Amino acid sequence: IDVIETLPFEMHPSFKKNPSVQIVDTNPLGLSFILRFNHLQPPFNNVKVRQAAMAAMNQPAFLQTQVVDPELYHTCFSIYPCGTPYTSSNGMEFIARPDMNRARQLLKESGYDGTPVVLLQQTDQATLSRLPGVARQLLMQAGFKVDVQAMDFKALVARRAQKAGWSIFLTFNSSVQSMNPASNNWLNAAGYPGAQVGWPSDPKLESLLDAFAIAQTDAERRRIAEEIQVRAMAIGAFVPLGNYVVKVAARKTVTGFVTGFFTVYWNVEKKS
Repeated sequence: IDVIETLPFEMHPSFKKNPSVQIVDTNPLGLSFILRFNHLQPPFNNVKVRQAAMAAMNQPAFLQTQVVDPELYHTCFSIYPCGTPYTSSNGMEFIARPDMNRARQLLKESGYDGTPVVLLQQTDQATLSRLPGVARQLLMQAGFKVDVQAMDFKALVARRAQKAGWSIFLTFNSSVQSMNPASNNWLNAAGYPGAQVGWPSDPKLESLLDAFAIAQTDAERRRIAEEIQVRAMAIGAFVPLGNYVVKVAARKTVTGFVTGFFTVYWNVEKKS
């Protein structure tokens, strides 16, 4: 083996110590973990229930459990990857300051009736498989009943495409996609069937996205992007769970890696 394109998180420290191996960061902008609600079905068709779940979420818990190595992740309390032009902390109070007592109070105020949260867990995606366990623990601490259903990723994709039969799944998003409101499809709030799976419906958010698309200046785009973030978090469109990078491991005889948004091999060669 000359190249491991997606180095498993737990193997990063040992490979970094190997004198014949180089660790290559071909995508320094990285990716983001997100949690998505089913906005169509109970219990998350209630915005206050979504807010209760958001208040219970804890980015460090997800990142430490899934990624482990602190060199590969960082918390980011914005829907836009940290360090990109539209990064802002406005509207991110639920995420930046998790509060289990607040989560329990919001859940009580919501009238939550004990409807089980059907939490989908993908078993064959190493970069995601531990996240549902963290979500389960935090949701239960907040007072939710949780039903974790394990399946392979293909089955999960088929299940989440259905209007019913699930409440939450966790996935990742490319930072190059999520850094701009116009390209982040998790912000689409056109409802069913127009929005991305989960199907939030919010005319105000849709109006803001339209305004961003036709804005004429950088200052105007930054202002609207911030308003989009505030509105997306107010309705619980999705939950951002931090940023991370996946690195390439290669023998030192392999050269020419190109930095970009994913690994390409246009310039790569192996020296004898």
